[in-house]
Parts: sequence; structure tokens; C-alpha cells
Amino acid sequence: METVSATDAADAEMQRQLLDSMEMIWHLCEILLIEKKRGGVVLYQLLDWVRQHATQFDRAAAHVTEAEVPESHPEYWNTVYGFVLQGRQDAARKLLRLHGSFGTEPFVSADELLRKTPAGGEASVAGFELRWRGWQEQCIRRLEDGEFGFSPRLQTLVKILCGDAPTFEDLYKQMGSWYHLMVSYTLYSRPWVGISDLRDAAEDSIEVFGGARQHSALDAMLHAVVDGDVHTLLKTAQATLPDGWLTAHLADLLHRLPYGGGGGRRTSFLTELRHHLVLEYGGALFAARPLWQLGAVYLDGCGPQGRARLALLLERLDPDSDRRARKIIEVAERRGLTEVASSVAQVMGRRALRAGQLGTALAWALRSDSTALASRLADTLVREYSGTGQFASADFIDNLGACILKSDRLMFLGKYREFHRLYEEGKMADAASLLVTLLTSQLAPKYFWMTLLLDAVPLLKGEEVVISSAQTYDLIGCVEQLRRAEKLDEDSADVKLIRLALSHNLAQAIIVEGSSAG
Repeated sequence: METVSATDAADAEMQRQLLDSMEMIWHLCEILLIEKKRGGVVLYQLLDWVRQHATQFDRAAAHVTEAEVPESHPEYWNTVYGFVLQGRQDAARKLLRLHGSFGTEPFVSADELLRKTPAGGEASVAGFELRWRGWQEQCIRRLEDGEFGFSPRLQTLVKILCGDAPTFEDLYKQMGSWYHLMVSYTLYSRPWVGISDLRDAAEDSIEVFGGARQHSALDAMLHAVVDGDVHTLLKTAQATLPDGWLTAHLADLLHRLPYGGGGGRRTSFLTELRHHLVLEYGGALFAARPLWQLGAVYLDGCGPQGRARLALLLERLDPDSDRRARKIIEVAERRGLTEVASSVAQVMGRRALRAGQLGTALAWALRSDSTALASRLADTLVREYSGTGQFASADFIDNLGACILKSDRLMFLGKYREFHRLYEEGKMADAASLLVTLLTSQLAPKYFWMTLLLDAVPLLKGEEVVISSAQTYDLIGCVEQLRRAEKLDEDSADVKLIRLALSHNLAQAIIVEGSSAG
């Protein structure tokens, strides 16, 4: 079983903390910038947010409840206070019941106040405020009447319920963060307040924790969210977070809101910043081999500039396998980037050509729609046939279909293969007619004429005349062209064989044609 090194464990913990921080920022943005509940009352959403990210009291409660004498545990009262500070009255009451003095009048009174705490979520903010003030007046009255005078711990508990500011300041270390203090104090002072009032509570809480100069990067970003300062939020996130995921997605989301998420009209600044951040993040994904296709999706949302960046990045990808090359081409073609698709296919075609894979190279050349490369490869195949008498990738050539129209050399290659097929099928007249056409149309390269003329010899010497006298004169003309171009060795056996076959066929054709005319 593999052991985890200290370095790996540290890296994993760092990643966990990073994800927790990003989640905190994102959730707070959802509450304060995106959802914006009707009337602006967001406290109970913030309580859920604090409970989710400040879990130290849950961990402490597990140890307290396992103790033989729970109230003797050093974290007992801090845990009770913590649950109350998070508005978790039922959890606090469960811990109070574990106390040896539970059942005495002070504990029963405190338990009753916790049980009667008004719950949020009422349709009428005014009705909730009225109930809350009535309940809190009862808390203050019982405290002033001395119901908890013999228990300083219960006094502190009820002071929290009364919203006593000095008590909250004394307990700030237990909460551990200014935003926890902000939410908890607001809960017991004015739980019906809106977002704008929350900003004042944030400033007061930050001062308790030493002021903004003590801020970590996370504190600065959360403070910016509370202030509705999108610019500072994105700027700080971009400068401190290791990748652009959060900034790109937040900027994109806020950009799509009617008012830019910041309480004022969406400015051109946010639109431009969103464009820049998404563009940069999409480009960064191309650096991670498994994620480049996802990067293309991000760049799709960046208009002409994103399209230009995508084209550049696709061309820079190394198509190191057929599968990867096809995927790059697919992504490019889906977006109309035909030049990029052609360029990648040409790279693959040249690579296959260097490896001697002529059929594969020709397939890539056809996909690239490059006439020059297709002609070059077709020419290579023709020359190879001249030397070996065999076609590489014959099946592929036979199925070129309309692709032969992409270049004259491809057309010749396809037609020449068709000639061989007709010959093998015994369709001599059709084969002869096609062969003569290949020569007289100048479609065949001159260096291949001798091969074609030698192919004509069996047809010229056959028992049946399949090449007319006129066609024979055309073939004789081709021989003369080669002679004048000094590309003919008159003394070679092949040339003598061709001339003899032409003479024989011409005589036979004249006789047959004369007989038919008579």
C-alpha cells in the first residue's frame, strides 16, 4: 500500500483550502450580488453560509458530548455560544440539557428564550421585526431582573440574545473571522436589515479584528463582495488565486445580470473585463493537454477576438496522432475555421509521406483540400507504379470518387486505375478507349507515356480490333512527340515492340473498317 508523503499531504491540504475559499466567495456572491432576495433581507441566507464554512463548533460538540462530564469539558460553553451565534438554537439547547444544573430555574429560563427565538422567512418584514423586538425585550427584562445572576455563563448566553455589542466583541476570537462576527451580531441586533445596512456592520466587525490592514486576500475579496465592489473583487482574485477559473466565471455571470451585480448599471468596464478574463482563461486551458477542447468552448464566447485566438491556438497544437488530428480538425470545422483544418491535415499528410505511408498521406491531402499536396502525392504514386508496376493503396485509389476532380494528377490516377479494372474485367474496347484518351488529352504526365504505350501493346496485338485506325494514328503521334522531345530510345526493345504493335493494329483496323464500309 502506497504511503502519502508529507509534501503530497501538504499539497492536498493547500488544494482543499483553495477550493474552500473559492466556494466561500462564490456562495457569498450568489447571496449578495446575484440572487438579491426581495426587499434585500439576506441574513438567513448568510447564516446558512456561515454554518457551512465555520464548522469549528460542530467539531468541538463531538468532543464535548463524548466527555464523561460534558460541562467540565473546556470547550463546553464556547460550543454553546458558538451554536447560538450561528442561530442554531436547537443544537445549543441539546448541549444545555447535558449540564448537571439543567432543570434549575436559570437554565429553564434560558432554554425557553432559545426555544422562542423568532424564525426568519416571514412574508412580512414588518411583522417579523415586531415579533423579534417583543422577544428581545423579554430577554433584556429577564436579564435585568437577575434571573441569571448566579450563572455568569448563562448571563453571557442571554447577552448574546439581547444583541449586547461588548459581549460580541469579547467573543470575537471564538468566531474567528470578521464575517462571522458581522452575521452573528446582525442576527441579534437587526436581523431584518438589507444589504446596504450590512455594509456598516461589516466595517464595525472588521475594526474589531484589527481593521482592513489585517486582511488576508480572502478577507479582502469577501469584503469587496459585501461592498458590492466587483472591480476590487475580480482584481484581487486575479492577483491571488492560482488560476483564472473563479474570476472568469464570476465576471461572466455578473456581466449577464441586468445591473452588473454591483448595485449600479453594468459598465463597459465589466463587459471588457469579462471579455479579457474569459479570453485568458480559455487560452490557459490549451496549455493543459486534456482540457484544450474545453478551452475552445470558452473562446467561443469572446467574439471575433476569441475566434482569432482559437485559430492561433489550434494551429499550435501538436497533432501527434491521427485521433488527435481528427479532433482538432473537427473542432476547427465546427467553427468554420477551414484554413486551420486544412493546415492540420496538410501537416499530417506530409508526416505520412515522410513515413512512406502514401495512401494515408493522400487521404490527409484530400481532407486538407490542398490541390498542390494532392497532386504531389498522386505524382509520387504514379512514379512508384512506374518503378514497381504496382499501386500502393489501390483500394483507396479505387474509391476516390468525386475527389479525383481536385487535381489533374488525381484525375489521371483515378482514370488509370479504372483502365486496369476494365482490362481485368475483359472490357477491352472500353479499356482501349480510356487508354487512348489518357494519352491524347495530355492528362497523363509525359514521363508515364511509355508505360501507357506499353499497356496498349496487348490491345494492339489482340485478335479483336479494339483500337480504330484513327486512334492508332493518335498513338503514333504520341510516339513521335516523345521522339522529338528526345525521350525515346529508338533502339530499345520496348520502342520496337510498340512500333510493331502499332503497325500491326493499323493494318488490321484499316481492313476491318474497309470491310465494314463495303
